[in-house]
Amino acid sequence: MSEKLLSFSSCVPCEFSRHPRSLHELLRWKATEFRLFLFYLGPVVLDEVLPNQLRNHFMSLFIAMRILASPELAQAYCDYANDLLLLFVKNAEQLYTRDILVYNVHSLLHLAADVRRFGCVEEFSAFPFENMLGHLKKLIRKPQFPMQQVVRRIGEKQEVLWNNAGKRTEMPTTPVVQYEHSNGPMLQSVCSGRQYRKLQMKEWTITSSSPNNCILTTDGSVALVRNIVNVNNDNLLVCEKFKKTADYFTEPLASSLLGICEVGRDLCDMACISIEDVAKKCMCLPSNKIDRFVIIPLLHVMQ
Repeated sequence: MSEKLLSFSSCVPCEFSRHPRSLHELLRWKATEFRLFLFYLGPVVLDEVLPNQLRNHFMSLFIAMRILASPELAQAYCDYANDLLLLFVKNAEQLYTRDILVYNVHSLLHLAADVRRFGCVEEFSAFPFENMLGHLKKLIRKPQFPMQQVVRRIGEKQEVLWNNAGKRTEMPTTPVVQYEHSNGPMLQSVCSGRQYRKLQMKEWTITSSSPNNCILTTDGSVALVRNIVNVNNDNLLVCEKFKKTADYFTEPLASSLLGICEVGRDLCDMACISIEDVAKKCMCLPSNKIDRFVIIPLLHVMQ
């Protein structure tokens, strides 16, 4: 498992603040690392490592959490996710003894009800508060009187913002291209455009190289971005789509219902798509099968 986790480090997109570490450092894992394992790496890492009974038990948690973390799926499949979580907690005691029945595991029984009330789990996640703690820590310069230091520094920042209120400009809401170059693959239809390596969108960062170039299009295709071209102020993506996609798992439901699939190395000819055709950015992980890859859409955006 540790070898797999470390090998996936180069596959993790820039939206994730941390890369996977080995299980030898498990006691030092941060919450974001556990989230990365639960929502993305877990099914692939555990495949052919755990006995089927234990992996299937984890998969019930994985599927339920993917549903409850997705705005599109949470409403339609909330009851199904609740059933999976009930099954997960019920079987946990049989598989891991009563020691696993701690408060955090019990809380899973109420998670679907919270989603019905507040929206998908990202809507009431504690990660923004955790991120803010990091900002507050940087405001403290000496060990004495930490609270007073934080209050003063925040007051100073607010005063600067008020003084510069008339000078501030809005952050750009339209996609921004960066790092112009002239040696990428091109198509005849866009040969007059300017080429770039990076496209900063509101939700994601897309580049012309791994691990930030895998996308899911609005027609359901999985594609790799090979170049970013700006033609008459329109940003276009030169892509290669995978020829065939298949379900990565079929039990307890087809992975395609979650947007997760498995692809081979065969790619179609390069084509141009508009950035409006990008439905999701994806993580592309090597499968345990030779020359196969697991495609998992990103649930969260830049933080």
